[in-house]
Amino acid sequence: MNNEFITAMIGNVGGPKRMNNLITILDLSFINSRSLKTMERRTGQIVEKYAEKTMKKESIMAFEKETM
Repeated sequence: MNNEFITAMIGNVGGPKRMNNLITILDLSFINSRSLKTMERRTGQIVEKYAEKTMKKESIMAFEKETM
């Protein structure tokens, strides 16, 4: 599973404990809470970098639009 999927699941399900309850119901392997947190942190960093890049691009486009 990729990091974004794990983070979305953790957030939508209601935390690591409920996430593992759902995984157990689906008859999948248990994921250690520490591993879930690690995946969540990595994904957060990726999302922040993407947001910064997108904001910079949009700011430049808005500036260019205003100065034309």
